[in-house]
Amino acid sequence: MNAAALALLIHSLAAASFSPYLPSVEAALECVDESAFTPVDLNKVNFRYIPKCRFQMPVRAQTTLDMMRAPDEPRPYRHGTHQGSDIYGLPYGEPVYPIAPGVVLRVDRAYVPMKTEYRQKLLERCRETQATPGGEGAPEDPDYGDILDALRGRQVWIYHGRNERGEAAVSIYAHLSAVGQIQPLQPVDADTVIGHVGHSGTSHENKAEHWTPETHLHFELYIGGRYWRPLRLGKKPSAERIEAARRQVLLTFAPVRANP
Repeated sequence: MNAAALALLIHSLAAASFSPYLPSVEAALECVDESAFTPVDLNKVNFRYIPKCRFQMPVRAQTTLDMMRAPDEPRPYRHGTHQGSDIYGLPYGEPVYPIAPGVVLRVDRAYVPMKTEYRQKLLERCRETQATPGGEGAPEDPDYGDILDALRGRQVWIYHGRNERGEAAVSIYAHLSAVGQIQPLQPVDADTVIGHVGHSGTSHENKAEHWTPETHLHFELYIGGRYWRPLRLGKKPSAERIEAARRQVLLTFAPVRANP
């Protein structure tokens, strides 16, 4: 969903019964202006410059290094790079929470699974272009549009405000099996269930409605229109470099334990 589509969505809903949420609606409108999606100098983007926001893991289950994939890891199956973090080893249907309080921008309640043949066509186009159309640095495909967005499956997007440099922070939660009882423009806190872990958008989405090896949570954080990555990994990172990036993800997103 591009900036124009998000703006249309928010403008259409802002006229409804959202007067109690007016400050949040106005904050969300700020998120979809042009500057929120314009790439900025990465040297000027710093994760810590998000005021009054302590980021947490989006699941309550204990997360360990061997469960993780980090941003910037190579994704050879689609000829691109990972623009977020993965957590594997989670039960199918595990609740998903926001990494921080915010305002809901997108809820894929009416998501329709891709047919296997169509997904193969998307991956073939990735092979032909040696990139993932719609990913960072790769324009949308003229025939298939934003392929990266399609491969994310069912999603929820949340806007977390702007940092002191004016850079918008948006988080994305993907491959969900279901979304929570949330609506666009709804303010959510860190304890709101926004979705459930699944494998939509993966090669297993039409195989089972229960756990498979592809079941996992994929989540992304964008600051100033660029995805957050703890380290630049390059095309052929060493195992040590990948481990360091995964470890930094665990250090950055504070674990939250379920109540006994």
